[in-house]
Amino acid sequence: MIHGSLAIVASAPNEPPVINEVILDELRPDEAYIEVHAVGVCLADLAVLHGHIPLPFPRVLGDEGESQTYIRGRDPTLLTDLLI
Repeated sequence: MIHGSLAIVASAPNEPPVINEVILDELRPDEAYIEVHAVGVCLADLAVLHGHIPLPFPRVLGDEGESQTYIRGRDPTLLTDLLI
């Protein structure tokens, strides 16, 4: 099953980010889909956006979120360190 999600996407340094729908790949055994209720854009995201930290684009911003597990991969034991 392929899932879509809304994301804050930066297409290039110094360009305004936009909220786009992104399509997520099939779930690997060591991954989980999570339902994100809120997300924050931190100072590191802004540094990347303004080209101070060189990382590839396009990229999704907002790595600080509040969420819960939605669907686990086939081997949920691989996720036990993440599910606190």
